[in-house]
Amino acid sequence: MIAVFLAQWRHDRRSPALILIFMAISIAAMLLFSSNMSGQLEYAAFPDRGVSHDEAKQRVARMNDSGHLTFKLTNEEKALRDVREGQTPLAVRLMQDEEFRIVATKEGIHQSMVSEHMHRIASEDGRLAHAASLVGSGNTVRTNFESFMTSPPVHKVVLRPDGRAMAGNEMSIQLLLGFTLFLAMFTIGYKINAVMNEKALGIWNRVILSPVTKTGMYMGHLCYSLIIGLIHMITVLFVFVFAFGYDLGNQYGLMLFIMVLYSAAIVSLSMLLAGIVRTPEQFQMLLPVILPIMPLLAGIYFPPGLMTNKLLLIAGEFLPITHAVNALKQLALYDAGWSDIFMPVAKLALIGVICMGIGINLVERRKA
Repeated sequence: MIAVFLAQWRHDRRSPALILIFMAISIAAMLLFSSNMSGQLEYAAFPDRGVSHDEAKQRVARMNDSGHLTFKLTNEEKALRDVREGQTPLAVRLMQDEEFRIVATKEGIHQSMVSEHMHRIASEDGRLAHAASLVGSGNTVRTNFESFMTSPPVHKVVLRPDGRAMAGNEMSIQLLLGFTLFLAMFTIGYKINAVMNEKALGIWNRVILSPVTKTGMYMGHLCYSLIIGLIHMITVLFVFVFAFGYDLGNQYGLMLFIMVLYSAAIVSLSMLLAGIVRTPEQFQMLLPVILPIMPLLAGIYFPPGLMTNKLLLIAGEFLPITHAVNALKQLALYDAGWSDIFMPVAKLALIGVICMGIGINLVERRKA
């Protein structure tokens, strides 16, 4: 086992390009997405026929004051042109009686966010209109309501259990963890492919004649792949915590445990894929097809609670990245304890055991 482990280490020490490339991609992808998230995205809004400019201006002001989205009042021609040219993902048509329509060229996350935002505002306006009908003065009700909300009697403050402020952007932490774990799958997967390469080249047949056992050869490859994946994740997270100031909490021991378990689960999943295909070339073709689908099914790229499709949610339950990101997020954002992450940890372990058992069985059944 040690001899096989050291042989893999010497090989990567001479040519570490593949591992370094995946680490660089993890950092670059996160920086790209975080730069897009840091800038406030502005949506266009324009009045429909029958809606005056002053009324539209008041509605846009309410839309900007009622959440984290930003809207800019413009004319219909410019708004539709910006949507067609991709300058803005969508535009909102302000219609009479507080109605609205979303104009977009394709479906996406922005429509869901804006639609939910607009429905919430319409609901508030509907309640205010009902209250105004009871007292007979709409302007007075709205003025009193806005004055009351400037200094409400109750303020809600969300803090960590240790009294520190919550992370400012939950989505940025989710993307950081998601990209790091996603690219680590490639690092581990291509290391596991060395098993198939050695089998195809007949190296295993020659090594087995030496004192190295087949179990030792498997353990050497698998342990080395696990450690390389772990080093990948630790390095990327270290860069973002200490170079870019990301706050991942102080549960580093549990986070390390989760990453070790996740690396073991990905090693097992890679062995399963290696057992399904017949050649190392097929494995190299399959890996870039299968792995990018996993973060999508796990909902890594979407805000929490946005993905509601039951089939996708069920499919995500069978993926290690789903449970690893959920556990790491609880540790980073909510200072969770062992009892809080027990279920994701149990699922990770179960996936790893099942995939490893089936994968090694399939690999051994195939003739070299």
